[in-house]
Amino acid sequence: MKKEIKLFIIFILIVIIGIMAWFKAVKPKEEYSNTGENSVKEETLDYEANIGKMPVLLELSSPTCGPCRKMTPIIKEVKEEYKDKVDTHIVDLTKNPEFGDKYKVSVVPTQVFLDKEGKVFFRHEGMLTKEEIIDIINKMGVK
Repeated sequence: MKKEIKLFIIFILIVIIGIMAWFKAVKPKEEYSNTGENSVKEETLDYEANIGKMPVLLELSSPTCGPCRKMTPIIKEVKEEYKDKVDTHIVDLTKNPEFGDKYKVSVVPTQVFLDKEGKVFFRHEGMLTKEEIIDIINKMGVK
């Protein structure tokens, strides 16, 4: 009887240790939030102030979306290279769901290119390479 109790206690300890190891290995959802190098956090969404001045690129994404996180460094590079020519924003749809409604987003990432007048010039669902983004920007008349 004592041997069975000892085996049961050892079994329970192994299960508890396994559960603790699993919880430590699995990242909680909060760790996928808008932090880190590939975050999808957007500081401000004042793109409408530039309508009439320059085209706008909106990257509509989510912090838990893998392809969105892969797109973030690409969008940041484009934003830096075209900072005086294209107003570029990464929009977290979990914090700004109205953009999902406005641009009828069904898949993330979705890129929306607005011309100088604020009209949709091009809309794409899924990932784009930097070269593809630059090609679209060039077709908008930006060099």
